[in-house]
Amino acid sequence: IIPGASLDITVNQETGEPWDFDILENRQKARALHEEQQPALIVGSVVCTAFSALQAMNEQRRDPEVVKRERIRAMVHFRFVCELYQMQLDEGRYFLHEHPGGATSWKERCVQDIWAHPEVERIINHRCQFGPRHKGEPVMKPTGWMSNSPHILDQLNRRCQGPRGLCST
Repeated sequence: IIPGASLDITVNQETGEPWDFDILENRQKARALHEEQQPALIVGSVVCTAFSALQAMNEQRRDPEVVKRERIRAMVHFRFVCELYQMQLDEGRYFLHEHPGGATSWKERCVQDIWAHPEVERIINHRCQFGPRHKGEPVMKPTGWMSNSPHILDQLNRRCQGPRGLCST
């Protein structure tokens, strides 16, 4: 795969500004770049906090307006990423989406619409099979992956086989 652009909040544009997809102009620039470059593969991930099961348990204790704003912000970005995935599907190119396996985002309509495409599959893997560690111990972290590339999903489809919660790495 030929490397292309990285459009991430931690990466600056030619203007020195980060790729913040909260900003409509940045989403428009990204769409134009997508049309210009026609990438073979798009890899996407969105902020996890608005879709976290742990965060959902604490929502009742938080300011409802803050929770609402966080959710709106997350959905703007999420719908935009799904729009790019749909463009890839429509144009016969690939996408790869990553999000925690238990995230509520998997139930969002925009994801369900992409997932319903006959070429799209989803797998859950365990991060410990790829090396992440915390305080020297493997981190299992079930992670969901959705893609229209069976070859990429085959490479990612590794699950921990350790007995009684022990990691098999």
